[in-house]
Amino acid sequence: MFQYRRIEKKEITVAAEHDPMRASIMMLANLTLAEAEQKATGGKAHEPKFHESGWSMAIETPHGIVGLWSCWLKNQFYLGYPKRTSFLVAVLADETVIKIANRFRLEHADKFLVPSEKEFDLEGSRRVLIGFKENDLIELLLQNGVQIPLFHDGAQIMDQLIIDTLGVDLAVPVLQVAATAVSDNYEGEYKDNDKPLVKSSAGQIVAYRTDGQRLWAKFCSTRVAGDQGRVWVDHTDFNSHAYHFDVVRIDSPEGIEEVSCGHNFSRGICTFPFSFWNEYAPDGPTTEPEVIQSYREKFLALACKIARLMDGASAVNINYNFVLVPEQLSRLDYVDISWLKGNADIRQGWGREVVCAKKITDGGQETIILKSGNSLVPWSTIRRVPCASDLTADQLIKLLTF
Repeated sequence: MFQYRRIEKKEITVAAEHDPMRASIMMLANLTLAEAEQKATGGKAHEPKFHESGWSMAIETPHGIVGLWSCWLKNQFYLGYPKRTSFLVAVLADETVIKIANRFRLEHADKFLVPSEKEFDLEGSRRVLIGFKENDLIELLLQNGVQIPLFHDGAQIMDQLIIDTLGVDLAVPVLQVAATAVSDNYEGEYKDNDKPLVKSSAGQIVAYRTDGQRLWAKFCSTRVAGDQGRVWVDHTDFNSHAYHFDVVRIDSPEGIEEVSCGHNFSRGICTFPFSFWNEYAPDGPTTEPEVIQSYREKFLALACKIARLMDGASAVNINYNFVLVPEQLSRLDYVDISWLKGNADIRQGWGREVVCAKKITDGGQETIILKSGNSLVPWSTIRRVPCASDLTADQLIKLLTF
């Protein structure tokens, strides 16, 4: 059995003197490591529970994945699915994809944050081309003498589908009033004359300034009870963040394939990530966890509808984060337990150990991957479950209990 080495008490005490938050995280890590050890020894049996937040799921379809991410803080959802350029690149010959991506790599090294000296393989080449805006990709192909083939956008999502499923409306600009932390008795450019300074719940002095009208996102809900903001939802081809979804691939050395969404890799539908409402701007975005979590089943339903448009789901992959340790797999009737990376004697963490196991269920073969992590998430638990093509939100809700 692995030894889950705890952080020494002396180290935590030193951290507490300079960085109390870091010390708190260290103590939380020790509690998690103790829990992992209890699970390994059998001192703590696995008890299925509903995972309200902090998970990510990838729904497999014939045309790629539909990914849904739930923030562990309970204040955000992100739903990613393939861009139009994904379908264009899919109908190009493999050799064409590799040739054009690598020619672009050599001729435009300044376009890459970290220029690659190695030639892109097929998968890397696809990622590069998919990241282009559609018109720019077409121009690049034409410059390289490639005739643009006919292709079908297999994930064309109409605004009305989002409106009907999430219960939102097309948004219009609303009043924005900025709130800025200032000093006592402040009078300056960040304060309107008719708005007094107030002390926030955190003890800060706050000034308010009217900044005119702003369209925060493409859609928004009605006002939250008490005029405490609205839920704003965007639908774009670009997101400032990247979201990674794990898909179980037992024929790969890692056991999983990481599919990236966000940035310029995919289309996305997401809740606005920050709160900007206040008493002067009651229509600004809210990220209040209770409010955002009320949209969980709606986002699950939307993910299922998009999967159906992409010719139907075939399996669901869910990363629950820390749930199981390797020693529990046989106790839970998993079979064919194998170490794809590392071994059962030494745990180095950080993905250096990967364990795969299987179980036959009424729905088919379920596969589970445990991937070693850090002190806060000793093992990530990634579960792949076959599903019917007409997958529903209710079925996904059941899968979130594990």
